[in-house]
Amino acid sequence: MSLFRSLAVPATLLFALTLPGCNDEDKIVVENQPPTNNPPLIVSFGPDSPVENVAHYGANGVNLWVLAGDPDGLDDINVAALHIDSIQLNRFIVRPDTSTTGCLKFGYADTVATAQILAVPATFPGVDFLAMQREQGGLFSANGLGSSYGYINLVEASPTLDQIGGYCGGGFTSVQGPMNALPPAVPQTKAVVVTYMDVLYKGLKITVYDKVGASALATYPPYRVVYTTPEEREIQGIP
Repeated sequence: MSLFRSLAVPATLLFALTLPGCNDEDKIVVENQPPTNNPPLIVSFGPDSPVENVAHYGANGVNLWVLAGDPDGLDDINVAALHIDSIQLNRFIVRPDTSTTGCLKFGYADTVATAQILAVPATFPGVDFLAMQREQGGLFSANGLGSSYGYINLVEASPTLDQIGGYCGGGFTSVQGPMNALPPAVPQTKAVVVTYMDVLYKGLKITVYDKVGASALATYPPYRVVYTTPEEREIQGIP
């Protein structure tokens, strides 16, 4: 009997291993497939270039915007980010103080030569990543190009411009200033204002991302903005 039992156990195991459904080929594996993600879409973006930005007491800047959609719903849109490769100043106009009373007053009859203030064209760093504000749905905006971001600080860029302290005067308009122009740009230190700046933004683009990182890209052509005062606009004309 003991011999029979010792032979019977292996036979039983062998029978079990040969039963249908016991090898790997007969196994059915059920996996939950992740839902397909659709990337966002660019519907429209703007404004178109060239843009004229009329300044009174400093430039207000240009408001850029993008309208995006998403086949998976607007809630799937996560963020829109703005990027600028570089900023190029092509031309600027500087007007001198014409007052004889000590209180600043700026007219449009004379200009200060800009060659010794800053040679143009001059290139400045761009903007690496700027998260845009979500207005509603798929509409995003970045307000203040040229003032809040993408700003050219001429005082920092030029060795012949300096900050001005307290001053008497008012009622004048400017894109930047007032500030002091220093020799050798002028014979002696003189208060000035910048009344016109012709700027080109290169590599301006907006990327819209959804929640899993899929993206859509809006690429602007070289983007020209003219910042000007109302008085300078009458002289220079519309860009």
